[in-house]
Amino acid sequence: MRPDGISILTPVGAALLGLSEGQSIAYTTLDGRTKSVRVLRLHPAG
Repeated sequence: MRPDGISILTPVGAALLGLSEGQSIAYTTLDGRTKSVRVLRLHPAG
């Protein structure tokens, strides 16, 4: 995994599967805060 990436083995990473550049998801943390993650760029595996 790249140091600036998110593993697909994490809940947030799995939720990003299938999204395109520019799309985002919002999620609630364990302490009740809402955070969002936007797909900025996609890199081929390898």
